[in-house]
Amino acid sequence: MEVMFDYFEQLNGTDILESNARVKKFNRSSAVLDGTFNLKIPMDDSFKIKMDFYHSPKGNQQFNYYPLKLPLTGVCAYIKSAWKEYMSHLQSMIDNLPEVDECPFSPREVRFTNLLYPQETVPEFAPTGLWKIYLTIQSDTGEGLCLLVLVKLYNGEFFG
Repeated sequence: MEVMFDYFEQLNGTDILESNARVKKFNRSSAVLDGTFNLKIPMDDSFKIKMDFYHSPKGNQQFNYYPLKLPLTGVCAYIKSAWKEYMSHLQSMIDNLPEVDECPFSPREVRFTNLLYPQETVPEFAPTGLWKIYLTIQSDTGEGLCLLVLVKLYNGEFFG
């Protein structure tokens, strides 16, 4: 199973995080995410992470909600659990990440260069096609941000 970035956009929340990230062609067979995230405020577990998944089996932008149940998690709890597993894969491509035990983490500029989509994060049961992922980070007071990521999943040379 191959995974590749297709599109990235910050939909709102530029008062919390400002992004200039973009997907660019890396070589003939892969695309990468390149840019920076400028986090403007400290974050702790009062900010919750939520992900919504939509799937287009034919890759034709006709998306259906995919009921992948991920628990609503505080930012620090997410870093302590999920990032421990994947940190080693990301550290070489991302500069200035918060440490696993750093909470709250301070405002910072996180830079990533030629970030390939981490293959290890995709469950084995995920079907091929185009995936739309809404990553929402929202505080208890209602302030927040939303990122949109489109990812292609395909077998070898075949997409669809």
